[in-house]
Amino acid sequence: MGKPLKNLTKSANNFPVVGIGASAGGLGAFKKLVEAIPEDSGMAYVLVQHLDPNHESLLAELLQKVTKIPVLEIADDIKVEPDHIYIIPSNKMLLANDGVLELSPRPTPNKSVRNLPIDLFFRSLAEVHQNHSLGVVLSGTGSDGTAGLMAIKDNGGITFAQDQQSAEWDGMPRSAVDAGVVDFILKPEEIPAKILELVSTLDRNGFEKEDISHQEEEVFRKIHSLLRIRKNTDFTYYKQTTIRRRILRRMALNKIKKPATYLSYLRGNKDEQDLLYQDLLIPVTSFFRDVDVFDTLCERLIPMLQQKKGNESLRLWSAGCSTGQEAYSLLICLKEYLNANPTLNGDKSAKAGIKIQLFATDISEPAIAKARKGLYTTSEVENVSPKRLKEFFTKTKTGYQLNKEIREMCVFALHNFLSDPPFGNMDIISCRNVLIYFQPYLQKKALATFHYSLNENGYLLLGKSETNSSLSEQFSPANKKDKLYMRKNSATSVIKSSTRYSEKRLHTNEESEPETEKKRTDFKKIADELLLSRFTPASVVVNEDMDIILFNGNTNSYLGQQSGKPSHNLFKMAKGTLAIELRNIIHKVMKEGTSVTKENIAFVENDVRQMISLEAVPLPNVVEPHYLVLFHQQLAAQEDLTLNKKDSEKDEKDLRIRQLENELEQTLEDMRSITEDQEAANEELQSANEELLSGGEELQSLNEELQTSKEELQSTNEEITVINHELINLNELVTEERNYAESIVETIHEPLLVLDKNLKVSAANNSYYKTFHTKEKETEGKLIYELGNKQWDIPELRRQLETILSKKNSFEDFEVVHTFEHIGERSMCLNATEIKREDRSKNLILLAIKDITVQKLHWKRKQELLEKFKNLVMQAPVAIMFLKGKNYKVELANDLFLQLVEKGKNFVGKPIFESLPELKEQGINKLLYKALKSGEPYYANEMEVKMGRGKKSEPGYYNFMCQLMYDQDSIITGIMVIVNEVTDQVIARKKVEESEHKYKEMINSSPSLIGILEGENFILTVANDALLNQLGKGKGIIGKPYLDSVPELEEQGFGDLLRDVYKTGKPYSAHEVPVTLVRHGKKELSYYNFVYQPQRDVQGNIVGVAIILNVVTAEAELNKEIRESEARYHQMTDLVPDMIINATADGEVFFFNKVWTDFSGWNLKKIKKEGWGKLMHPEELPTIEENWMRAVKTGNDFDMEFRILDKNGDFKWHINRAVPVKDETGKINMWVGASTQIQKLKDEEKNKEDFLKMVSHELKTPVTSIKGYTQLLLSMLESGTQETLGAIPMIPSLERIDNQVSRLTRLISEMLDLSRVEESKLELQKETFGINQFVESNVQDIKYTNAEYKIKITHDDTFSVYGDKDRINQVLINFITNAIKYSPDDKNITVRVYKVDEENGAVSVKDKGIGIDKKDHEHLFERFYRVSGKDETNFTGFGIGLYLAKEIIERHNGRVDLKSKKGKGSEFIFTLPIISGSDKIKDV
Repeated sequence: MGKPLKNLTKSANNFPVVGIGASAGGLGAFKKLVEAIPEDSGMAYVLVQHLDPNHESLLAELLQKVTKIPVLEIADDIKVEPDHIYIIPSNKMLLANDGVLELSPRPTPNKSVRNLPIDLFFRSLAEVHQNHSLGVVLSGTGSDGTAGLMAIKDNGGITFAQDQQSAEWDGMPRSAVDAGVVDFILKPEEIPAKILELVSTLDRNGFEKEDISHQEEEVFRKIHSLLRIRKNTDFTYYKQTTIRRRILRRMALNKIKKPATYLSYLRGNKDEQDLLYQDLLIPVTSFFRDVDVFDTLCERLIPMLQQKKGNESLRLWSAGCSTGQEAYSLLICLKEYLNANPTLNGDKSAKAGIKIQLFATDISEPAIAKARKGLYTTSEVENVSPKRLKEFFTKTKTGYQLNKEIREMCVFALHNFLSDPPFGNMDIISCRNVLIYFQPYLQKKALATFHYSLNENGYLLLGKSETNSSLSEQFSPANKKDKLYMRKNSATSVIKSSTRYSEKRLHTNEESEPETEKKRTDFKKIADELLLSRFTPASVVVNEDMDIILFNGNTNSYLGQQSGKPSHNLFKMAKGTLAIELRNIIHKVMKEGTSVTKENIAFVENDVRQMISLEAVPLPNVVEPHYLVLFHQQLAAQEDLTLNKKDSEKDEKDLRIRQLENELEQTLEDMRSITEDQEAANEELQSANEELLSGGEELQSLNEELQTSKEELQSTNEEITVINHELINLNELVTEERNYAESIVETIHEPLLVLDKNLKVSAANNSYYKTFHTKEKETEGKLIYELGNKQWDIPELRRQLETILSKKNSFEDFEVVHTFEHIGERSMCLNATEIKREDRSKNLILLAIKDITVQKLHWKRKQELLEKFKNLVMQAPVAIMFLKGKNYKVELANDLFLQLVEKGKNFVGKPIFESLPELKEQGINKLLYKALKSGEPYYANEMEVKMGRGKKSEPGYYNFMCQLMYDQDSIITGIMVIVNEVTDQVIARKKVEESEHKYKEMINSSPSLIGILEGENFILTVANDALLNQLGKGKGIIGKPYLDSVPELEEQGFGDLLRDVYKTGKPYSAHEVPVTLVRHGKKELSYYNFVYQPQRDVQGNIVGVAIILNVVTAEAELNKEIRESEARYHQMTDLVPDMIINATADGEVFFFNKVWTDFSGWNLKKIKKEGWGKLMHPEELPTIEENWMRAVKTGNDFDMEFRILDKNGDFKWHINRAVPVKDETGKINMWVGASTQIQKLKDEEKNKEDFLKMVSHELKTPVTSIKGYTQLLLSMLESGTQETLGAIPMIPSLERIDNQVSRLTRLISEMLDLSRVEESKLELQKETFGINQFVESNVQDIKYTNAEYKIKITHDDTFSVYGDKDRINQVLINFITNAIKYSPDDKNITVRVYKVDEENGAVSVKDKGIGIDKKDHEHLFERFYRVSGKDETNFTGFGIGLYLAKEIIERHNGRVDLKSKKGKGSEFIFTLPIISGSDKIKDV
């Protein structure tokens, strides 16, 4: 159940609260569930998920996207409202309390304590919202939520779990389902609809309704009667709101809406009755609930324990123990206190010790069954400390079990303390959280029972929320906080229980309609109702024992306390003669069962005689008999005896006479009735007296016999006790042995059949069913010969089986070869024996069946293998001989052995030492004996033996082995001798050893450093003195790992090289490698040339590495200086901007610097491979090669201009020069060359030439025209003929001259401007002007001279600029004239004025002419650049105008842009800064 929660307050909210828990995979399940929740469900939803404590949760934002219901992340003490969804924040724990949600910090992670936020919240939800709580467990791992759902279910709530198929992780839902705490298993999207359906059903039937209709109340009474008949438990006086909630919950789970319908369903469904019964029993318990309570109780018990005698026991009763945790907690606590006080626990020198006997009772059979086992899950023992778990529990597969010692101290029983006889002489009674479910009547009844059961000063322990007004009458508080009470020494009136007869009558009426009239306990209310409706006199209510329970009105005139011990007995309190009258009328009432009245009873009080009437009325419809006694006062009959009697003496006498007559008549009637009763009683007493006298005599003799029997019984009882213990132990042993035997039978591989005397199958094990592919129903109870299509109907088997029981024998290893159904032909080995019983007629046959098909095949195979083995021995490539017996007789010898000893076939069968006596002389017989005695094989390698071959005895070398041969019983049967002659190998090895000696001598005398390393650890096996001296080590390192002896080599990576050579088999060589060695305690750096060479054996396997080193320190240092010099040279060549090469004296180029490789895009390797000639222009290559070879041959400098290919594929001009480097004698050592790029100079020269050509051509045309027209005009003017002027108009001719002159002038101006720009002498005359009017005016001028073109002006915006109007006009005219020039086909041109942004304005000129290719865009504004192509050659120009336009605009802080596509026209744009009225104009 988890750790106890802090004190929580129940919520007054009357709407359901749904707790939803999830872990891994919960986001998807949350979304599906939340999306399915209606907006007006009237419920609150609280989502608890396992979140990362180190990251903020986004769950609220994610879920808000799928629903319109407000989704809130919980802040501390937030109030729960319906139709809201609340999300737990990360790194927090959550509790429900009094309708609000409280947050607390997440505990620090602890391996021994698990944080279970879902369980924690669910438990608080159950306690605070009771039956309004609902729990849902979704996807997740582990078991969090299971205990919480149990708490919700125990408090009347409803529980759900996600079905395992839809759960991404099914651990949490599966745990809850397996624990049996889930009501519905659904998909997440189906859960909200089901919750709504259930809640609406509960609300419709009155979730909290106290006042229900009479019809529904009758239905609930009948349900109580059904349960009382079936379970002997009456729930009538339990708190009905709780009972009805549980009934309505079962109705909702069964989808039944009306109580009457559920009653009908309940009558026909016994299982549902059992389920409802278990649901009404609320098993809320846990270990050590409220730990302080147990400590307080145990402290109180110490004095009680000290007062106990050695043979006395401490008796405890746990009433309503549920599943036993409370009872076991009491025992564990007491056991700990006893262990802490050895004198109480008993020892060898002290008394026997206090015994503890605890009775634990409950009315739930499943709860008692679980309690008896003492088995609990891990979650159920969470409140138990690790120390207690270790001391009092045993770990099992499923959880923990109480140790046997604790379990034997407790007796569990089904017992209803409200109806069954109570236990007596109790020292402690614990009844926690049971009375809260009872109405006051049952509470009082229970307390009276406990008061009766407790010893004087015994303790009663109740739950913290339990209290009752009658407690103070019978118990005094010992500790109010912990609800611990001590029994008062007052009279106990146990409320009578229902009789066995009444219970039997209920059972006999089970089929009839149960009685629906409810017996009431509120006798005061009933009495008040009667008094108000019928009577007003003084009265009392008495019970069956005549104790006054209630006084009504003033009864002082009739009743009063007598001297002595106070009493409430009616007869003892009655004044005067009223006791007799009261006894008479109550006797009649009890006898007749109706009300009885007696009038005119004379009664004197304070010297006043009065007449009263007495009436006794039985109270109807009460559980126990109660009577109402009324005192009627007759005022008219009162008379004061002290008054003067003279005046009315006659009347008084008459009245007195009548009264006396009436009294006498009444007395006679009473006497007659009493006499009749007395006579009947006397007769019964007479008969009883006689029987008693006779019985007394019999009892006297019986008493004597009993006294004797008592002594015998005591002795017998002790014997029975001993036997009982033995029987218990024996029973446990038998149970263990039976379980052990059953486990063996079930796990044994061989099929087993148990047959009865008629050879019918009584039982079979799993192996039989599995082997023969049959089932239990097809086997048990059938004759063995009928099984499996009569597969066991074998005549020989029939004969064997039928003789077992009759002749009391058995058979073993009976083999049967038969074709069986399903498994085919098999060889079976059958063994049968008789199972004897006391009743011989019930003897059985145990038939064991073993499939030996495989064994038979193996035996056959073994025979074949033996034959093959013999053949193998005979054909073996080594000499083999088998000896047998004490004289070592040769049993078998193959041909090789016979050849070895040069013997014939007659060698076999004779003793070995008889045929070869020379072996015995050399001690071979002792070797064989030693092998036989030790039982271990004997091996000899290269043993020298003289063998008699023919007439000679020749020495030889032999390897041989003596191997003992055993049978199946491990008994030695002979010796196998394997001999291999190795004479030739030994002689050869000796030669090899001699060769190795020479090899080592060669190594030692070598000037190189040589060593041999063997194995993976590189053991130094050979090292010459040169190597040892160089290492600075002695010969002590030989035989040790090389890298351990010279560890500095491992640090420098040589160990990895050795391992790589050993692993791959590839030799490794290195040149001038620096190595630091520690020699004589100092580090020294030397350089070596070395080789690591793998060493292989004859099979080619690598067995080591040979190292050969030469010290080259002097050469290495010299080469190092040379390399450093070359490196500095190469670094210098890479820093110069020219392309540098180096060549040999023969002209072979071997070095190119970085500038070379960067320019060509070729690396040095490619240049050498392809040849540098491929980088030269093909036209110039022959000349280059010729000049280069001439320079190499003559030794003169090489100087030449030629083109070299760059990385973009373009040839660039370079000036190249190479000079020889000579030594002191003048011999050429190498060539050094440099190349400098002169492509820009070449381009400038070409531009200059092109420009001069173009200028001369352009100037020639206008000058020629001017000259022609001028000559014409001169000739015309000279002739003076006016007419001829009409044929050639004078004005147009002059206009042409003017245009050509203007053109020439503009060309000259542009040339001048170009010169000014280059010399930075271009002056600007700036002013502020409106661009719109400026453009309009200048475009109109152009229109006049180009009337055939339609130039359209668009003013998108109006703005002013600050600049030189003439220069800007020069740019505009250039753009428009270019548009006219390059638009021969389309005459439409658009000029647009607009703002680019708030600070810049632009003017664009757009045409639909020939357009410009994209590759020319970036060069178009360069000086002298003209677009090349067939279309562009038709248009004249110098490539100066656009260059000047760009320079002019940029000097105005503007920019020039171009938008154009080939064939689609062009748009030229210039942008200038806008000048506002407030700007201060500055000349730039």
